Amino acid sequence: MRRTPRYGRQKRNLATYRGQLASKYNAALVNLADGNGFDGLDGPEFGRDNFVKTWGDDLGNQRANVLDYAKGLGGFVKLFKSGMPYDQAIAQLKTYEPQGGMDYEKESALFHRAEENVKHGLAGQVADVKNGIEDAAAQAHVGMGIDTSIYNRANLVNKMGEENGSRVSDVLDAEQKFGAVNDESGTMLRAINELPPDEQAKAYALTPQAGPGFKEKYQLYKQAVGGLLQAMEIRNKDPMQWAVYARKADPLNMTNADALSNSIHARIDVDQELRQDYNTRGGILSKQEADTIAKVLDDASPDVSISYLQAIQRGTSYAPGAYQRVMAQIAPKAPLVAMAGSLSVQEGSVTVGNEVLNGRDVARRLFEGNNILQRASLDGEKKLPLPIKIDDKQFKLLYRQQSPISAFWAPDTDYSEQRDAIGYAATKAYLVSQMYHEGKDSFGADDVKNAVRAVSGGFTYFNGNQIAIPWGMDENKFIYQMPYRIQQAIDDAGWKDSELDLAPSLRLVEFNDGKYGLANDNRLLVDRKTGDTVVIDASKPLPPEVQAAMDASNSVYNRVLLRNRRADLQVTF
Repeated sequence: MRRTPRYGRQKRNLATYRGQLASKYNAALVNLADGNGFDGLDGPEFGRDNFVKTWGDDLGNQRANVLDYAKGLGGFVKLFKSGMPYDQAIAQLKTYEPQGGMDYEKESALFHRAEENVKHGLAGQVADVKNGIEDAAAQAHVGMGIDTSIYNRANLVNKMGEENGSRVSDVLDAEQKFGAVNDESGTMLRAINELPPDEQAKAYALTPQAGPGFKEKYQLYKQAVGGLLQAMEIRNKDPMQWAVYARKADPLNMTNADALSNSIHARIDVDQELRQDYNTRGGILSKQEADTIAKVLDDASPDVSISYLQAIQRGTSYAPGAYQRVMAQIAPKAPLVAMAGSLSVQEGSVTVGNEVLNGRDVARRLFEGNNILQRASLDGEKKLPLPIKIDDKQFKLLYRQQSPISAFWAPDTDYSEQRDAIGYAATKAYLVSQMYHEGKDSFGADDVKNAVRAVSGGFTYFNGNQIAIPWGMDENKFIYQMPYRIQQAIDDAGWKDSELDLAPSLRLVEFNDGKYGLANDNRLLVDRKTGDTVVIDASKPLPPEVQAAMDASNSVYNRVLLRNRRADLQVTF
């Protein structure tokens, strides 16, 4: 039979349609295996009837069955992507393994494609959780807590399986318990609050936020803040040494006296800045520099030692109290040198035997005696022993007769013993120097008495107790002025009209350099407002109007200036 042209066109059109539908069919299978939808999938074109009509009964039904299988796979992949638990995903995936009876090759290809999608998705979900676990653990460890909406047991088991999820959950629980006790983050913040304001700002700016990368960021943060805290610790222990390291101050130049003077001068401003900016209470010298100067002055000849003291005095001349602070830094290493340094700038004079000596004269004698005792010379060089013999037992006996240990009484017994020990060493050094100059090879009570007078300024009784008077001050002047000074200190410190506003209940405590404290029983009196120890500076002149009123009075102390109940103040001569 001859076919008509119309039949040929229909055949060609059917072949074209079959090719187009096959292309759509294959694309649909791939999209379904990937868990994605496909436009028109529920329409009649993808129905079993159309497949049978297009490809015949066998092939059409086979392809319809494969499409149904792909729809099932696609629905599962979609469920998984929307958060199906890990264990369920694995279990359900196995139910889709190819069973045969259809297009096995196509079915297997679809299964393996869906399987790869599931595995990839699982890996991504688990990776997201795992990547955050270390950061979450680090946050919990330092007491910052974690995001419990993610890192709860159910979600961890969901994403990682029962065994791994439970294990990680237990670890995070343990870290949170540790963090609650350890509170490292809170400790860090409290430590940061101790930093100066500008360094606090730097530390706060470095504080890491919870989230990805926290573990690494926190380690860097700890290192940075640790560096700031270490710098603060070094700065607090030895501010000037830190300033040299930080290039805020130049190293001390001790090549000669003038260079030392200039260095000290430059240091005063640096010390002031450190006190203002960092609230330090260090000194003008670093600890190492103070020890070095102490050793140099201890070993040098008297002339060199005096020249260096003069250089320090010049360098500190424009800053009240700076010289005394330098001497205080030297004192722990060389107390005798520090005492000589303090004496070298004292005003006034003392009469010793037939000599009137100023502070520098006495300081030179101390350096001389120190050199003789240590090196048997006056120039710092080792020489044969000079013909001076000191019987230590005899000296100690005579020294104690002239310098009562009670005169150095203080609530801090260590301080009392140190003051007495320095006085003992200074008196001995002065005595040796005096014997050398007078050509003596022995000493007596008068020699020790003169030596004590030279280095201490002398002692007097006040309120029934012995006390050292300021070096170079007249004894009667000290007794005459002290009642007013005590009363003024009591009033200024906020103790006016209190139970402690009774002079006999307070005892003078000698602090050095003409300064005194007041002791109530075994405690030093402190300012009620500031909590600072009350200090009476007897070396400072009285206000002119007070001095004038006292000069106009013939009594030992002016009863106009002291209230009537001050009459119980007892002054023993």
